[in-house]
Amino acid sequence: MSTVEKEAIIEDLRSELVHEEDPMIPVVCMKQIDTNCEDIIADKATALNLLNNNNLMGQYYAWGQKYVDWSHFWILLCHLKPGLRILEIGGGTGTATAAALRSLYNLGVPMYSNYMC
Repeated sequence: MSTVEKEAIIEDLRSELVHEEDPMIPVVCMKQIDTNCEDIIADKATALNLLNNNNLMGQYYAWGQKYVDWSHFWILLCHLKPGLRILEIGGGTGTATAAALRSLYNLGVPMYSNYMC
């Protein structure tokens, strides 16, 4: 199978998965990497920089957060450790942090003693 034929198959599959209302961000990210793989190999671009364009990395993290609910974990942890101190290291886009922080409030009151990033 030729490269052109392979690229056509990949594009067909991608177009089936990517829609305006739900762009399937992982597929969009893979397309961005695939399109620029020669530049990545030649060290002219990095995957991280490519995914930071148009906030694809942030969209990817946000997409993943739609399928994860950490609130039960955080609530139980905060009840177990009422003086909980939280240190955030290596924050990326802040998407997961924002979701976690929403879970760390009960009736508008933080359930931790100290948060530092």
